[in-house]
Amino acid sequence: MELSELEAGGQLGPMDQTSGAVMYADILADAIHRVYRAGMTTTSGGNFSLCEEDGGIWITPAGVDKGSLVPDDMVKVAADGSLEGKHRPSSEFPIHRQVYEKREDLGAVIHAHPPALVAYALARQEPDLAMMPTVSELCGRTCFADYRLPGSEMLGQVVADGFATGANVVVMGNHGVAVGGKDMQQAYNRLLAAEFCAQALLDARTLGGAKPGRGDVLPWYTPIQVVPVESGTFVPFEGLSESAAARSVRMAMDRASRQGLLPRSFGSVSARHGSDSFVINAAGVPRDCVGGADTALIQAGQIGKRVHPDESWKLHRAIYDSHPDIDSLIVTQAPAVMAHALAHERLDVTTNPESWVFVREVVALAGDAGVDAIVSALGPETPVVLLNNGAMIVSGGSMMQTFDRLEVCEFTAQSVLLARSLGGAVDMETQKIEALREAFCS
Repeated sequence: MELSELEAGGQLGPMDQTSGAVMYADILADAIHRVYRAGMTTTSGGNFSLCEEDGGIWITPAGVDKGSLVPDDMVKVAADGSLEGKHRPSSEFPIHRQVYEKREDLGAVIHAHPPALVAYALARQEPDLAMMPTVSELCGRTCFADYRLPGSEMLGQVVADGFATGANVVVMGNHGVAVGGKDMQQAYNRLLAAEFCAQALLDARTLGGAKPGRGDVLPWYTPIQVVPVESGTFVPFEGLSESAAARSVRMAMDRASRQGLLPRSFGSVSARHGSDSFVINAAGVPRDCVGGADTALIQAGQIGKRVHPDESWKLHRAIYDSHPDIDSLIVTQAPAVMAHALAHERLDVTTNPESWVFVREVVALAGDAGVDAIVSALGPETPVVLLNNGAMIVSGGSMMQTFDRLEVCEFTAQSVLLARSLGGAVDMETQKIEALREAFCS
């Protein structure tokens, strides 16, 4: 079955940022469900809040199952301390109140217990998010706050002091993490990205440890805030969202998101649409929420729809221009693969038959490799490029083949990491590889 035929489903929509009591409660319920389902907090742990312009704070309640919270469970603590709601506010309310007092630019705070970040909290360290520039750009600074009694004013003070330094991610010693954002969308994205990077850094230790990137990592990836829309005529393209290419892009992004292969705030998927055009996801849209209007057409080098394409669209265009056999591309950061990228360790796919038959070879390049270097590295025998500290680029003759290669790479990377505890993976001998070539590639 082609990926374009798969039905989307299971993803929560974008968080509505509309103000008002109902919306504040809805946003909190949506956010806690996302974090709980992602395994980043427990039934009793974690608390989320939103700050109103008048100083009122909406917060999750104390003593209510995080897996079953509904909007009606949320509590408002007014600026004068009065309460609205049927429950008591979270016992960690002092954290939220003091953070908002110190950081007027923040409108949302999440306190959770994601395993990788908690590992750093237990070790009384903070993860070096700068090892993955796309994550550090989103999250900003991190800092460490010493342990204080949960629920106490002193805990609120040390966490707020951390935020006061300009940090957006505060690792709480022997406890958890607090993350802030201008709204819940940004706070949630930062939490996901920080936990993802923390896990990759821990996995990279199995491979010898993360190494800093060289130069400007991903120079072809320009944040949307500074992306200039190239001059030229916008070509209207009616029916783009119903095209087979657009459907395959949406379905691949949905599936990759659900399987943990595509971060929410980074990554792109594209598919050819005719001889001189391709469809790619739009910039600024959470990757797990791409809908019918969230794809852009690049036609003869021009942006063909009035949405801005993903920041990596020029890389996609260069690859399609140079490789007529490539029909689809995925640029992403799969977790175990990124552990290899952080450790500057080659991902060896000669460890089992499926990996070699479907992938052949993963080419490793420095993170600052430019478009020309990536285009030159890709080929029939080298369909995947891994950029140190940056991302992976997966190509294929169809979306199904490209997606399969992404899955195979991640499964292989996971198995290689696990095999380290057994002494390490053993490559297949040359004669076995040649037998595979004769059986499957002739």
